[in-house]
Amino acid sequence: MKDEENAKTAEVLPTLSGGEAREILRHLAYRSPAIAREIRDLSMQALPAVDPLEVAEALRDDLESLAVEDVWEAAGETRYGYRDPSDVAYEMFEEVVGEYHEQVDKYQQRARGADARSYCLGIIKGLYDLAGESSTPFKDYVEDAPGQFFELLVGDWSRVKGPGTTADEISDFIAEHCPGWIWRVRRSTH
Repeated sequence: MKDEENAKTAEVLPTLSGGEAREILRHLAYRSPAIAREIRDLSMQALPAVDPLEVAEALRDDLESLAVEDVWEAAGETRYGYRDPSDVAYEMFEEVVGEYHEQVDKYQQRARGADARSYCLGIIKGLYDLAGESSTPFKDYVEDAPGQFFELLVGDWSRVKGPGTTADEISDFIAEHCPGWIWRVRRSTH
């Protein structure tokens, strides 16, 4: 009988939307403290441990995959006016970096501060690598964006760092992995 119930449940799960699944989990957690703990524990495990250098590489790859052809297609005259190619490229850039920054928030929300910090450092290095080493033509449309986002993340460090870390952690990481932008750290933190 239990196997039959498990099979029925397994058939239903793929049909649930994300919102429906969250509502069901919320309901189960409310009904049972033991299930609430299990949901929390499983959600903590759902996010992998973070290597900032892997995050940097993934971000750089994602940003390098942005195509100038997509910029050209979305730019120009529209029924609402003119869209400058640089504005379109900046929006595309911002969308990709924003998705990575959302991961930092997810780690923080799940009380995984060390992983949130590592993820943030990975984003910082990915931006640095894109600005310095990348030869993607897309970069020409967002020349200042990597540095601007870098400075925003460095400025946001006080929120991300949490207890038990210092501003030296970010300075040390940048000195080692992003030496050409150490001046941006000093400017952002003063």
